[in-house]
Amino acid sequence: MLQREKNNKFFDLFSSYSHIFFLIFLLAIYFFFSWWRLYNEPPVWPDEAIYASIVENMNQNGKIATQIWSDLIPGVQEKVLWNPPLYFIILRFWGVFFGNSLESQRLLSIIFGALIIIFSYVIGKLILNKQSIWLVWLSTIGIALDFHFRRGARLSRPEPIALALILLACVLLLKSWRLKNFHQQVIVTIFAGFFVGISSLLHPLTLAIIFPVALLLLTLTFPNRTKVILFFIFLITSVAPFLFWLTRIIPVFELYLTQMTMAAQRKSIDASWITIVRRAGDPILKSIIYSYISILLTAVIFMFTKKDHRRVWIFLITLFVFLLVYAARMEWYMLYFIPFLYLSLAKIIEMIKDINFRIIGIVFASGFIMINGLYHLSSIYTPTSRNFSYYDYTTQILEVIPDHTTVYLSAIPDPYFGFKRAGRQNTLYEFPMLSVDSKTYLSLLESVDYIVYTGSLEASVINPEVLSTFITENQKEMGEEKGYKALVVKLK
Repeated sequence: MLQREKNNKFFDLFSSYSHIFFLIFLLAIYFFFSWWRLYNEPPVWPDEAIYASIVENMNQNGKIATQIWSDLIPGVQEKVLWNPPLYFIILRFWGVFFGNSLESQRLLSIIFGALIIIFSYVIGKLILNKQSIWLVWLSTIGIALDFHFRRGARLSRPEPIALALILLACVLLLKSWRLKNFHQQVIVTIFAGFFVGISSLLHPLTLAIIFPVALLLLTLTFPNRTKVILFFIFLITSVAPFLFWLTRIIPVFELYLTQMTMAAQRKSIDASWITIVRRAGDPILKSIIYSYISILLTAVIFMFTKKDHRRVWIFLITLFVFLLVYAARMEWYMLYFIPFLYLSLAKIIEMIKDINFRIIGIVFASGFIMINGLYHLSSIYTPTSRNFSYYDYTTQILEVIPDHTTVYLSAIPDPYFGFKRAGRQNTLYEFPMLSVDSKTYLSLLESVDYIVYTGSLEASVINPEVLSTFITENQKEMGEEKGYKALVVKLK
């Protein structure tokens, strides 16, 4: 009997170490491929330049503001309000140690992408049976290799940090299920709510995720009275940080509404990323999107046909986040959906009792994960990107554009960081990420000396032909940079 207990302890120890080795190995692969060809996939995005310009203004003037849009968006030269301030504050603090460069910004997102992988792994262990550890591994690998996850967790945007905090809150709530002491449950619930609330100060879209996360408390095996109390404690603590921020901006609340209205108008112009892929995406990317939807529909069916309190929540939040991402439209929001999707996939396979159907599920999941990983790898290592250097590209642009001139950037990859790295004193304006008035927009264009243009962002103004028409009518010279074909336009 004692020998058997010793053997069990040995295998438990071996199992725990194997989990650690698995995560270390997977994260090593993740970091390698995230840093490899850092600038290529996705290309340097205008949002990253905008965030860097806000941090630069914070360092110089102590204001969360930017001059990069001039007067196109009311009030942004004094106060940016279309997004809560926490992400800019984090970027500034991060920049104290690592600089306000493209590399440092993307490194921050990559690190939080690793935390997303770790928290997803922990959630998998909490919602799946102990005998299904291999499914936890499979879902974690799927997340780490997913095309949309790899792109979203590489870009310098607030989503990776916000999602990591949401997943951490889910871990805490699932852990609270095992606590017997009510006071401990309350403390854990408060912390979980606080983390979700902090995520809303990074990106307001996460406010919509509060309710489905809170539903987790109602699916746990607590007494009904305890469930209700913890549910409302979570809701209060999760909305409190955002409400507190709103009270802080009451003096400029009208300006906040103006900027948010412009943001909403921009969203109304954009098509959903899923719709864009379905209409114009390549066949492999289409198949990935259709696979997402197939997994989601299967999860909905299982949600109504199988009984398992842990199953109900993971399927429900996966469905809710998908609908939210679809409504929010932007590609980068897909990041919120991916971890829940793969956890749902693992739970579906675990719940299949028929061995033949389970084998089919395993084969589908394995093939889906492999195609996803290979597609992302191929998107990085294309014949064009293999020989592409972001800073060579920006150097060629700088050779055409003199210092101390005014430059309007409407290009992907965005050459903003090339100007900053070279120490240039050009006045830089960026294409507005919110819908703007065409007359004000034309006034800005008339004040610039050069335009760097790819045409990638024209839909973000009310009249999408304004910029191209202006260039045609006012160009004096036009040069083309190789690789990404950015046009450098000298105006009359």
